[in-house]
Amino acid sequence: MKRVAVALATSGLLATTLSVGALAQPALAVDGGLAVTISSAGTKKVDVTWADPSSILTTAFDAYLVTLDNDANTTPDTADRSRYVDDAVVDRTVRFEDLNANTTYFATVYAVDFTDDGVDIVPADGQPADTALGVATGTYSPLKLQPSVSTVLSGKTVTLSGTLKDDAGNPIEGATVTVWQDAYPQFGGAVDTDDVTDSSGRWSVTTAAGLTVNTWFWAEYRDDNGVGGWTGRTLVEVRKKFSVAVNPGTTVNAGTKVTFSGSTKGDPENLDDANVKVCLQHYEGGKWVKKFCRADEADGSYVLSFKPGPNADGKYRAWSGMGPAYADSWSKTKKLTVT
Repeated sequence: MKRVAVALATSGLLATTLSVGALAQPALAVDGGLAVTISSAGTKKVDVTWADPSSILTTAFDAYLVTLDNDANTTPDTADRSRYVDDAVVDRTVRFEDLNANTTYFATVYAVDFTDDGVDIVPADGQPADTALGVATGTYSPLKLQPSVSTVLSGKTVTLSGTLKDDAGNPIEGATVTVWQDAYPQFGGAVDTDDVTDSSGRWSVTTAAGLTVNTWFWAEYRDDNGVGGWTGRTLVEVRKKFSVAVNPGTTVNAGTKVTFSGSTKGDPENLDDANVKVCLQHYEGGKWVKKFCRADEADGSYVLSFKPGPNADGKYRAWSGMGPAYADSWSKTKKLTVT
């Protein structure tokens, strides 16, 4: 037996301050070793599962040591994540969380004995002293997602599309890609719809309903072994529908009171926002310039009144920055002529 002095907790994960990611196609365990698999357990999570070792190991041992690392040459001393599991456990599965994106992971299962000085590795019958029972690898999938637009008018649908390829860059055909969506204020997300990749690895879905608030999307797939891959989250911003009317009209005498009025329409739960204001903008020098702002009403209606001077001709519109629930929104342009 090889003695390894490892300062590991007997439960819990090590070094888990990592970013979003997802594992994809698994590799086989080492020849002649114990069957070890890496399977998806949800976003940023995988389960490492291994078979009954009795066929390759007859010596009694105290526990399993399961490690996960992005280095193929990982050892029990250097492994990024490690867990101990009692040797008598029936469900031989360990879950690791908070995985890195675009990373290949190596899961290794050891049989070990606890000693006063550390831990001894117990090898399979006839194997060298430092031999693990089995190894598996999982690599992040190059699953791509692209929305058809980055901003959409309230009530309109959005098409999400992308490609799925293997580690060598070859398209994966016949895989089911599921699109998830999480509308403001982000409660965790729900399945929207799915599609099956074609011979080029391409897929495309259109949202089942129109968007009414800013919405985050991501895509996921699982292979026949349950191992999956995820994209990052992408935001599609939603603009409120913005109506506008001008009274008494778009041709007025200088000094006449002109009123721009109308309403913004979107998700009713987000219309009544005390921080949302509607502004009158004038197109000057090749850009829109804010003239003044007023708070809108709880139902989204607004009134903007002013008295244009003799040089106030030009294009006008009502505009509003809608906060976290909506993208910036604006009305149709009105051309004002002042006589």
